[in-house]
This record gives sequence, structure tokens and C-alpha cells, in this order.
Amino acid sequence: MGWLVTPERFLRPEPRRLGFLLVAAAAFLATEFGRRVYRPWVRANGIEDLGLADSVGNLGGIVVQIFLTVAAVNATRRQSARLAVFLACGYVAYEIVQPMLPRGTFDWKDVVGTAVGLCASLVLLRAFWHGASDVSDGAEDGADDRAARRGDSEPVRPQGVEGIVLAFVDAINRRDVEAIAGMLCDDHLFIDSGGAEHRGREQMRHGWAAYLAMVPDYAIAVERTLVSGDTVVILGTASGTYAPDGALLEANRWSTPAAWRAEVRCGRVAVWQVFADNEPIRRLMRRAGGDEDAAGSREEGTVG
Repeated sequence: MGWLVTPERFLRPEPRRLGFLLVAAAAFLATEFGRRVYRPWVRANGIEDLGLADSVGNLGGIVVQIFLTVAAVNATRRQSARLAVFLACGYVAYEIVQPMLPRGTFDWKDVVGTAVGLCASLVLLRAFWHGASDVSDGAEDGADDRAARRGDSEPVRPQGVEGIVLAFVDAINRRDVEAIAGMLCDDHLFIDSGGAEHRGREQMRHGWAAYLAMVPDYAIAVERTLVSGDTVVILGTASGTYAPDGALLEANRWSTPAAWRAEVRCGRVAVWQVFADNEPIRRLMRRAGGDEDAAGSREEGTVG
């Protein structure tokens, strides 16, 4: 059910949930006004309003239902849209089966009202999510989907700048080059452990691909994070297996304490700086008789 609802999000406090509840409350008041005031007035005066008075219950009711549900489950951007469509389909299905129920009557105006309410809800949801990080939300939805496929109960979930950085680490640990590149700013700056700077998303896409081909099981173990404004510092361990020929041999496995400094801008990683001792992997390169200068250059330029 992660595509529709994520149980772990229920108790997470987020200001956006209050906004959803306020929309639901406003829609409820508008619906009650329509049912108790507007509808009797229209009927008493014989006004033709294209069926608005008859369908106001469904039109406003679906908006109330959608925003109450989205607030209750603390849905992500994609889950919000999915829930809205799911609930609207339920309203329409109920209307379709009305003739089969005692005293039930199918009313096409209610179906139209539901459709209009759904469209209005999607527009409002889009307004709510406007300006939110596409990367962080996309990463979270992707984490939910990946977790559902793997059977994990607690995927990585971006929450603010720290969450975006942890989602980036998650992409690195999955060795997903496209996900890594997708979370970088166009003018992304990578600073390797030797202090050399490498700039640009496309350059780093190729850099990460080359490095992960050399160390196919590279991983970052996060032990502690420190956050200040848009900057996140990670303390932990980097590890992997030097495998230029693709063979993951235990004798070629390495591990080293490391730190990373990330700067987040507009929901993406703008700067990624590495502080690590690369001697463990260099030692393996020397022992394997590889081209240390070339391989070392790649390693320093892309090690996560």
C-alpha cells in the first residue's frame, strides 16, 4: 500500500497537514451553506443553475473527504493525487450502484459534481505542493516503492535538508547513478578528499559511474549528522571492494573513517565534499598492480 498510504508517516508532524485540515473545514462550511441555504433558495425561486444546487453535496463532499484523508495519512505529493482519484472513483461507484439499492436513484449531476470536486481538489493540492522539493518528494515516493519491493518497513524518507542529503546517501548506497545525478544541481560542485574541485551534474554522472564500476559495492555508513542551515555534515565510514575486473574478492575489501559536507539548494545537493583517508584503497591498487594514478584520480574525484 506504499503507493497510496505510508503507515510510518501517520504520526509525523508537518505544518502542511494543518493546511489540508483548514481546506477541509472551509469546504465543509461551503458545502453546508450550499445544502441548507443555496439549494432551498434556488428551488424556491425556480432558478436554473445547471444542476449546481443538486450536486453541491457531492461537489463539496469529495473535497472535504480528500483533504481530510490526505491530512490524516500525511500523504506525499504523489500519494495525495492517488488518494484523490481513489476516493472520487469510490463516490462515482456508489452513485452507479444506487439503482440497485432500496429507494436509490442514479443522478448524473452527482457524478459531474464529483468530477468537478476532484478537479478542484487536484488544483488545490498542486498549489499546496508548489515550491516543495520535487527531488525530496520524488525520492521519498521512490523509497516507498523500493521498500515495498524489498519488503523493508522503514525506507529512507527525506525531511528537510537533512532528509534530502540522507536520500542522496541512500541513492549512493544503492549504486543508482541516475538517482544520484537526479539529485544534483546543474552546477553541482564536488570536492574530493584531495581538495580538487569537479563541477557539473553531467561530469559527476560519468564520475560516479566510473567509480562505482571500480568499487561496485561502495557504501556509506552514517553514524551521525550535524545540520546548520542548508549545510549537513555526515560522520561515518566509507567502505567497498576494489574490483576493477568486477570480481568482489574479500581480500580487496576496504573501509575507512570519513566525513562528508553537503550543501542543499532548491531541494538538490549543490555541494558534496569528502574528507577521507584513501590509503586503504590505494594500498589495494598497488597490491593489484593497477594503474594507481588513473584509478586514484577517479577515486578521489567521485568517492561519495
